[in-house]
Amino acid sequence: MDSRLSRESIADRERNSGSVRDYVVVILIAVACVPFIVANFVIIINCNFKPVKTRNASLTVMSSLGGLIWLGATIVVNDHFERREHTVWTICPLWTFWLQACFGFALWLNCMTLHLVRLYILLIRKKNLDKRNNVEWITTRLLLLLSPTIVACICATAFRAIRFKAQLSPVKEAHRKGDCEIQKSVFSAILISLLPLYFVIFLGFAFKLRNIMAQYNEFRQIRNGGIMSLFLYLLYLVTLQTKLYIQPVGRCFIALSVAGAVFYYFWARNGEIVYNVLFNKLEYEKKFLDDLNRSSYRQSELHCDSMRRSTQHLLHELKEDVLQLQPQISQLAEQNQSLKQSIHDLHNQIKISKYLHLGTSQEEIQASKRDNVDKISEIHLMSLPFERNEIFEASTS
Repeated sequence: MDSRLSRESIADRERNSGSVRDYVVVILIAVACVPFIVANFVIIINCNFKPVKTRNASLTVMSSLGGLIWLGATIVVNDHFERREHTVWTICPLWTFWLQACFGFALWLNCMTLHLVRLYILLIRKKNLDKRNNVEWITTRLLLLLSPTIVACICATAFRAIRFKAQLSPVKEAHRKGDCEIQKSVFSAILISLLPLYFVIFLGFAFKLRNIMAQYNEFRQIRNGGIMSLFLYLLYLVTLQTKLYIQPVGRCFIALSVAGAVFYYFWARNGEIVYNVLFNKLEYEKKFLDDLNRSSYRQSELHCDSMRRSTQHLLHELKEDVLQLQPQISQLAEQNQSLKQSIHDLHNQIKISKYLHLGTSQEEIQASKRDNVDKISEIHLMSLPFERNEIFEASTS
């Protein structure tokens, strides 16, 4: 028992929850959250304001909510303050799986993916986004993306993959302090391996949008947010392997990195809009609409130019085809003339035969006429394609 107590006390000294560094970092993050939350309320209030509406206020606020949940859960899970048993802080599946992984990091990252999906639909598929701006469309897509993580969290909670373990103490305490410990690591491994799936989806849409140059294309800011999330995911794997989060410096660095990613992504996309909504709303809206109209006019001009170039290219190809077929058309025209001459000669022969065969019987004359008529009809049918070629040659010339 004494040796176990000594090991627990050594681990507690190494963790040193609630140190001065921890409180300083938590206070700095709390102060930074105040303008962050105020800016999100500004976006909600002005959700119908044209510059805000184009960036989808609902998806922006959901992304901010996921970032705040991820940041708060990181502070709790990394023990920036002591956790006592029989309190809400000791519900380990809630903080580790549900809030930190599922409705924190995964929600924040998938909101960025949905921003890319909207840009893909608008700029590549050339479809309207009116039906894709409502909360119902966004919520269903987010739940679809989060469904693998939700199932993994349900299984981990049901099988008690993580539990709170209170430290042994020689003195009886009503609420002993302790920490969460993984009991079944297979569920944690499954959950961690699911997160790269979201990076694959994100990178797939980012690859399709990489060459799109358009007005108000947010691809660059969203791409930077995805790069930061990938860096933090790898950083988290390193801290789990090296147990760096146990030391105050390590967990403070992780908390500041998460806060920096969440706050940077939000202000890089929405800082200018929030400032102008508060201090320069009317002029900013007028400038936004003017830029949007100019951009639409430029896009229509580019489309007309491309249509004109394609039409000219098609006409050039048709002229080349006509020139290549010109010798054949001339040859067919000559054959047509010779066939017409043959028809004329046959008509003359029929007229002559009327005088030369006066002494023949009426039946023989009628039979001769029928033979000549059949020949003329046959020659006439053969000449029809050549007459059509003459018409085609006249039209092309």
